Amino acid sequence: MIMNVNHESSMCVVTPALIGGFMWSVVKSVLAALLGVQSNQKRQEDFSSGKPAAYIVTGVVITLLFVLVLIVLATFAAR
Repeated sequence: MIMNVNHESSMCVVTPALIGGFMWSVVKSVLAALLGVQSNQKRQEDFSSGKPAAYIVTGVVITLLFVLVLIVLATFAAR
């Protein structure tokens, strides 16, 4: 995650914009990986980010949403 560091007080300030930007990057990476279109360079960047839990949780959530959408579509198609 990217943080703003105040060198005088050594405090890290994480703003909502940075968190949102990081999460959007994670979602894009997970979607690209699920579709199989992610570049090797981007995959290396993802693995070096140091936040594997964010990718795992996002992958599980997106997969569950995909399965739920398929169930809803199948239910409507069966009517």
